[in-house]
Amino acid sequence: MGWIIFWIGGAILVAVVASNKGRSGLGWFFLSLILSPLLTLIGVAVMSRVEPAEASKTCPRCAETVKLAAAVCKHCGFEFSGAPQQASYKGIPYMVLANGQVTVTIQGKTTTWPNLAAFHDHVDYKRKLNV
Repeated sequence: MGWIIFWIGGAILVAVVASNKGRSGLGWFFLSLILSPLLTLIGVAVMSRVEPAEASKTCPRCAETVKLAAAVCKHCGFEFSGAPQQASYKGIPYMVLANGQVTVTIQGKTTTWPNLAAFHDHVDYKRKLNV
């Protein structure tokens, strides 16, 4: 009976480590239950951290990918219009204004950040607190 608790505890540890590295904690939990918590812990420990893809847009002139907040394409110099750009980060929809500020409206309340990096930092911080 004690080894079953140890096995499940090890699988939970693998899930936490995998989740902290940006991978599917639930998937790694079930994989470690099937294989071995020790083997999967070693496997997930040697893996590099997966960073979420940064929001981007495609330049209509040269078809290159540039950051969503970019006002000018770094490849061809195309100037994007001042219309707000919509995107989402970790499931949270937001808008980047022409001046680079980011706004989010949730349940009728609008919050503004000075730039996309500040918004990403805020979301990551809030997610870390809820874990």
